[in-house]
Amino acid sequence: MNQQLTGPALALGNLMSDISEDVYAAGWIQNNEWILWRALLDWRKDGRAYWAPGTQHAHDITEYMPELDRLQRESGGWVWWLDGMTFVPETRWLALVQRRRDQAAAVPDNAELHRALPPLQFVPKCSTGEPLCCDKPMVHNSFTGQWECADAYFELLDSGVLSESIPDRSDTAAMDDHQRERFEHWLTNRIDDGCA
Repeated sequence: MNQQLTGPALALGNLMSDISEDVYAAGWIQNNEWILWRALLDWRKDGRAYWAPGTQHAHDITEYMPELDRLQRESGGWVWWLDGMTFVPETRWLALVQRRRDQAAAVPDNAELHRALPPLQFVPKCSTGEPLCCDKPMVHNSFTGQWECADAYFELLDSGVLSESIPDRSDTAAMDDHQRERFEHWLTNRIDDGCA
């Protein structure tokens, strides 16, 4: 699964490796991607970021966060270790984060997570030709050019998690568990125009 990273994804992977090297003198410490993701979310929420907060290994890494944030947004995803540094699009990464969170009692390694989370499935179409999700026709997002789960979209819109504009994906920490689950569902249950 190791892939050649390019552009912002390569810069993101290199920065993540540099942080690991600076903190632990290891090019990619085990769980680097998970620790840095948590730190990035904390920084987006509170303006501070720590490596392994609340442990003897805690280390202030706030200085790296503006660049990490910029590269994460530019690349549209995250880098994780899967037989080497591997880029994963943001929608898949968020689904992996959720899957790992759901299995917190017995946290799987990255290879197990990768195998356990199936690729996005194409969903059946209803009689009008629109694809279905949650037994309802999906809605088309002209901004992304994708079909999205209408059930999750309208629930998130009604609860104020989404607005008519593009959602702020950094605010997942402010969501309750149900909203976070619906948000992850909305992000990961999409079909490109050409596949519908």
